Amino acid sequence: MKIVLLTRSKKDNRKLKNLLIKNGCFVIEIPSIKSEGTIPSNENEIISNWSEYSYIIFTSGRCVFYFKKWLKKNNLDLKNKKIFAVGRKTKKALRSLNFDDVIIPEIEDGFHLGNLISIKYRPSKTLIVTPQNGNEECKKVLMENNFQCDELHLYRTVGKKLKMEDLKKIKDGVDIVFFASPSAVKPFLENEDALKIVSKSKILPIGSTTQKFLKERGLNVLPPPSGTTPEEVFEEILKILKGNET
Repeated sequence: MKIVLLTRSKKDNRKLKNLLIKNGCFVIEIPSIKSEGTIPSNENEIISNWSEYSYIIFTSGRCVFYFKKWLKKNNLDLKNKKIFAVGRKTKKALRSLNFDDVIIPEIEDGFHLGNLISIKYRPSKTLIVTPQNGNEECKKVLMENNFQCDELHLYRTVGKKLKMEDLKKIKDGVDIVFFASPSAVKPFLENEDALKIVSKSKILPIGSTTQKFLKERGLNVLPPPSGTTPEEVFEEILKILKGNET
């Protein structure tokens, strides 16, 4: 039986975990990050300039969760604004704000989203809703193409220190580790025993940003799946496992 380690919250893992179990995998869950709401240091400036933003970009579904509360608190709306999301999961979350016309890139990451906007839309004042210390690739691409970008940080991700009981779960090794963000990787880098186990496993990142982070730390990381949905991640994991058998 193949062993797969998932590092997101149990809620975020639910669908992928069920797909893996139905196909004969043994799933270990070690949630390695949590999110905390923050008060943006530039909040007043963004509120004052609200009418000037033509485009609003969301870099995660959790951004939408915090943004919805922030929008209501400050009595603002999204009228006459073009909405972009980094991927389908974030686009789905935006339905809670009654937005169906959300534009996403074919390859779901910040770099490709920035390229898409730069090619198809004229430079304008843009607000990027992203966590503290989040992916800067989208902003970098846009600014290189004369977009004026501000960031709104409504939460941050914090790594959880791995416990002895977590290490016991993986002491015999795992076949595949799935990381959905650089923040999720850090607790494993900071624990020598966990790092040894992860280093011997196949490492699957959710996208190019996480892949780059892992590569820069000397880990042997696989290419990310074609998309970020549970079904696409599941298909990629199955492909890896089948490749191991040949």
